[in-house]
Amino acid sequence: VIESNLTGPVRLTEKVFKPIKNCQPFVIAGARGSVQQLREMGYRTFDTVVDHSYDSIEDPTQRWEAVCTEMCRIAKSKKAHTMYTDLLMSYSL
Repeated sequence: VIESNLTGPVRLTEKVFKPIKNCQPFVIAGARGSVQQLREMGYRTFDTVVDHSYDSIEDPTQRWEAVCTEMCRIAKSKKAHTMYTDLLMSYSL
């Protein structure tokens, strides 16, 4: 999910809520603390699949690089389909 700003206050848009609604793991390229704000709002953030440590990186360029690294790690995983189906089962309402 690429939000409009990588700096400034956290501003969550519909872009991030679409994958949440559809039980799709996501990585947020946005302001620092975006994932933390979702957690504080009570949303689960697929922490068993996604390493959201990038969310606390202050420098926007370093955060962007960490987001790209995490996206590549997930994309290269040979268990991506299994991770997705496991999430569907564990996050179903």
